[in-house]
Amino acid sequence: MVILMAQLNVLNKMFVDKDKSAELEDACHDIIRKRYPSQVLFGRRLRNWANRWLLWISLFVMVASLSKAQTNLITWVFFTLNVSLMSLVARGGLDLHTLKRTWQCAAIIKYYSVSIILIDVAFICFIGESKATDRNSYDQQLARAAPILYKYLDFIGLRVITDPYQKEILHPVELNHQLQVRFTSYIVYMLFSLYLAGQYEKKYQNALGAKEFTEADYKRLFEIEADAKAKTSVLDAALT
Repeated sequence: MVILMAQLNVLNKMFVDKDKSAELEDACHDIIRKRYPSQVLFGRRLRNWANRWLLWISLFVMVASLSKAQTNLITWVFFTLNVSLMSLVARGGLDLHTLKRTWQCAAIIKYYSVSIILIDVAFICFIGESKATDRNSYDQQLARAAPILYKYLDFIGLRVITDPYQKEILHPVELNHQLQVRFTSYIVYMLFSLYLAGQYEKKYQNALGAKEFTEADYKRLFEIEADAKAKTSVLDAALT
């Protein structure tokens, strides 16, 4: 146990320094690439293929997760954001503007899904999914304080939509099923939006770095050309 803790401490100190960690990562990658070039090439091709198709799989899974959920304001916003994200991904391209907008759209879905999960959990804990009959309950206090908001809780998506002409209370099995579908769709959106936001943030940073590197190269070429012309003019003047 002492030896294991000592090794973990060494690893912890090793990865605290980001520069040292990046240097070790590059060194390990160079060693593996030199020893196993064909395997590294196959791994890169497989990774690129998986990333390309995983983007579309993520988008369609996000849409499919809402297929069994009830239609309300919250799910409508989810669907609208997902359509916007799909259009940006379908547009493709490596220009900075498109990559940045795709990254921002995925980030909006990420923050929106996390916010909805927290709000829904807090609502169920304090107000309740079903209507309460106790006059002193938070449910009835909300009904008296904000009657219009209370009337449209199911339309917003904080409660399960029921038939207004049906007097019976919704069966607990059906209520639990709708809650499971709702929270599953929220969690699916949160997880896949985390992945998509990370992927497009990385693509945007790489494209931004490539642009800055290209501009620096062109600037360096112009400086070399101007320096060569100046030396040539000085040499011509000296010869004449």
